[in-house]
Amino acid sequence: MNKMNRFLFVGMLLSAPMLVPLGCRTTPDTSGFESIPPVALLLLPGDDVEISIFGVPDLNTVQRIRPDGNLSVKLFGDIQAAGKSPSELQKELTKLYEPQIQVKAITVIARSSAAVYVSGAVSRPGKVEYLRPMTALEAIMEAGGFDQKAGARRGKVRVIRTENSQVKSYLLDFDKILTKGGNAPFYLKPFDTVYVPGAW
Repeated sequence: MNKMNRFLFVGMLLSAPMLVPLGCRTTPDTSGFESIPPVALLLLPGDDVEISIFGVPDLNTVQRIRPDGNLSVKLFGDIQAAGKSPSELQKELTKLYEPQIQVKAITVIARSSAAVYVSGAVSRPGKVEYLRPMTALEAIMEAGGFDQKAGARRGKVRVIRTENSQVKSYLLDFDKILTKGGNAPFYLKPFDTVYVPGAW
């Protein structure tokens, strides 16, 4: 092989990884990056919100946040609710109604439509309501815990998450966590899927 051909061959080898189709790329398995709980649970379209104004029952309302993220409140019409925490919405309503009411006591109670999904070798696979910051282990316990009869593989639990049109996969080893401890909890986000593989 002459000198020029050797250079061409080496160049082909160096460029070979670039020939892998983009559709075959996968997100590397990671864990431990979600050890900090969300600061606040934000309202989403589909959440039910109860607004109570002390001393003015005619202004009270219970309604669902529309797909556009808005609620309709008496006297003021549409206001944006999605993307805010219940306390932020409460402060905004207090400011809006301040000229209208004497006792400035407004409460906002939210019933979240957010959920996570637990599948595979657990006792009760399915939807788990996301009412507060929740770890992957807590979601599994809400689903009845690991199904030992199905041979739940606690060391191979996966959390599947879609963010910014990308699917991410996190690998969690609960064999290590439950026997040795010491690992930071992995906090879920709304609409995550927790998959516990079984012996099959």
